Amino acid sequence: MEKLVLLLLVLVSGLGSSAQYPFEKFKAIRYSTFADWKTEVGKDSLPVKRMIEIPSFTNGTTLKIEQILKISLPDSLDYAEMNLYSNGDLVKTFEVGTRSISDPLPVYVSDIDDNGRKDIKILFPNYGCGAFNYYCQTVFLFQKTDGSFDDFTFSDICEEFENRPERDFDNDGKFEIITQTFQNYGKHNYWLFNVYGYSEGKLVNLNRLADYPIMIPLLSHEVSKKIPKKKMKEFAIATPLK
Repeated sequence: MEKLVLLLLVLVSGLGSSAQYPFEKFKAIRYSTFADWKTEVGKDSLPVKRMIEIPSFTNGTTLKIEQILKISLPDSLDYAEMNLYSNGDLVKTFEVGTRSISDPLPVYVSDIDDNGRKDIKILFPNYGCGAFNYYCQTVFLFQKTDGSFDDFTFSDICEEFENRPERDFDNDGKFEIITQTFQNYGKHNYWLFNVYGYSEGKLVNLNRLADYPIMIPLLSHEVSKKIPKKKMKEFAIATPLK
């Protein structure tokens, strides 16, 4: 089954770039991207630390993101300590599960929740085998008005290891997060998409904004017509967090 899913994923990746998912009709967020990660390696030539600096962050501050790998095994999902420094002062520490050999994608910076403060998104590809290869550890850091951050980490599918931009479903200036997961139904595999937003320090389900979740066959970009909308709603995921 895993080999079949992997084959389907490869076929999906080969579809024309003109095909669009339904949510792509909504306004996409515009990010500034930063990709100059610096890596330090240990005696075994495996990474032990990664760092990146983001100049001209909120109010002209320089933000430094530091990833310190706590476990470093080539074929394992490791744990890393993430540290955020604002003008040299430590302002946030949290942990994320990632692989030591997996270089993060660029850091994405924008005001996702429209509070006048820049937020951060980081994707850590798993680079595993089979279907696992398509998953990323997705990190969101929402900056509050006092300069502190709320962090959220969850596993999500990143097709072709590309960022899926957030969308403004209701034109309120706030951008919603779209998650993508596998869902089996009726002996068939589907992409399952749910919608979330950041509110009062939490990630809340906002499927109601666009009558989500939706289920799309792996070889398509269109919502399945074989599954009643009422049935799709049974697969709604309250939170992407585990």
